[in-house]
Formats: sequence, C-alpha cells, structure tokens
Amino acid sequence: MNVIRITTIIFMLLFISSCTRDSRKNESSWSESSNGLSAKLVFFYTDSSTHAKVIHPKLLLRNDSNTPIKFFKCVYYAGSFSIKTSSGKKMEEPLCIRRSGPQGAQIVVISPSEVIEFDTYDYGYGLKPDNSIYAFNTNSLQLELKRGKYIVDYSLIVNKSEIKKILESFDWIKDDPNTVWTGQISIKNIEMYLE
Repeated sequence: MNVIRITTIIFMLLFISSCTRDSRKNESSWSESSNGLSAKLVFFYTDSSTHAKVIHPKLLLRNDSNTPIKFFKCVYYAGSFSIKTSSGKKMEEPLCIRRSGPQGAQIVVISPSEVIEFDTYDYGYGLKPDNSIYAFNTNSLQLELKRGKYIVDYSLIVNKSEIKKILESFDWIKDDPNTVWTGQISIKNIEMYLE
C-alpha cells in the first residue's frame, strides 16, 4: 500500500513539474526606461501531448518613476517581435488564420516600483496537431518553430496620436488619452532556447 502511495506521489510531482515547466533562462535584461516605464521579456512554454507546444512571450513592465503610470493593455497592441535562427536566418511566417475575435483591452495602473506581467500570446490562432513544433503566436508575428536556439528582437512604440485613435475604438474605456503612457521600448538580441 505504501509503495502505491509513494508511486502516486512521485507521478503527481512529475506531472505537476511537466505542466508548470517554464523557460526562465529564456529572458532578457530590463530595457532602458522610457517615460518612467521599463520592460523585460520572459519566454514560457507549455506542453501538449496532441498539439503544438505554446510559447508565451510574457512582457514584464516596471514603473521606474515616482508616480503611477496608466498603461493600455491589449494583445492587439503588444509591440512587435522579430525572430531569427542562431545563424542569423530570419524566420518566415506560415499562413495563419485567425479563429476568434479581438482580445480584451483595458487600462491598468502601475504603481511606483510595481511590476506587472502581460502575456502577449494571441489565443486567436489555432494550433497544429503536432507536438514536435512550438507555436509563437502574437498579433505581430505567427511562427512554427522547432527545437533550437533563436534570437528575438522586440519593440513597443506608442505615440499620443496612436493611443488616442486606439482608445476611440474601445468606447468602454473612458480614460483621457493624454494620461495614458506613451513612449518607445526596445529589447534586442534576446536568446530563446526551445528544448
């Protein structure tokens, strides 16, 4: 009976470990601060026995200022990604068809020294029934990747005229566009390892 319990506990621990496996080694340094906000990217991935593994590019945003910062959080406006192999070859996008409508959007307030996490993975794209590939699906880039080392570049550019236009399309957001963060964040040469 004890053998069965021990075996069950070991199996559960292994299962939990595999489900929560992440790639914290796949992360950038903090970017330079832009109008009080700096960013860092961390790549997590989740496994599936039947479909492509999913890469979650999580954007960490830190308020380096002394005052709260309002940030417009939406997968559709989560910045731009570019990926190339370790040898420098740029990855080409396959044909991806969106299967669902727009993601939610909201204004979040980031307090001084606070760090918030923003998963920029776009769930609007389907996954191939192939667990040997990794799906990197963001609004700006959709890729099917194999095991290996990749180099990722990221940029987030938000200007006043753009944020005003964006917020006008989300009529339930009543915040004044002039109070929402604008700036430019760039993170280059992030190493991403897929095992």
